[in-house]
Amino acid sequence: MREFDTPTSQRVGNKLDSLLRSMMTKRGPATFSQLREMSESITWLLDDDDDDSEIRASFLLGIDLLEAAAQDATDQEETITAGAFSLTLSVFGLVNAIACRNIKREQRTLHGLMTHNKKKAAAMKAANQIAANAWSSDASRSIRIGEMCEIVWAQLVDSEHRQALPNKAPGLRAWIKAGAPEYSRQGGRAKKNLSTRNG
Repeated sequence: MREFDTPTSQRVGNKLDSLLRSMMTKRGPATFSQLREMSESITWLLDDDDDDSEIRASFLLGIDLLEAAAQDATDQEETITAGAFSLTLSVFGLVNAIACRNIKREQRTLHGLMTHNKKKAAAMKAANQIAANAWSSDASRSIRIGEMCEIVWAQLVDSEHRQALPNKAPGLRAWIKAGAPEYSRQGGRAKKNLSTRNG
């Protein structure tokens, strides 16, 4: 799975890239308005139910206080501005590092899930093929879905599809039901032919 396909990258990646490009194109020392712009990134990794407005407001208050201090102490303005920029850049770097870590974790998780889904799809295809072949050979029209689950299970349980199978044969019902002929959907066991009972 590509990193751009992960949920975190979809939610945050383009914003981080855009903000970083914007910061890199600006010339001269950082301004407090740039720091306010960078502060947006603080909330990008939060869930929708987190109070991101309060978190960002607190950070912006800190920027405002540092800007006021820089204006009051003109002899320290450059130092205070540089310190504020360094703190903001560190927060931005932290957001980026957390996003990268989340992306790598999501890639591992989603890769495993995609692999499992591919194996399950292959097992479902094999189950449907076995069921279709068995039903097409069922001249007496006697194989019900439940029995077909047992037939399919017996053929797949020792195959390369073993790990993708449901825990028990009846779990195959949902897999093969769509291709089942109408007679196989009737309740109960199929009636046995009298000639086979007496013979």
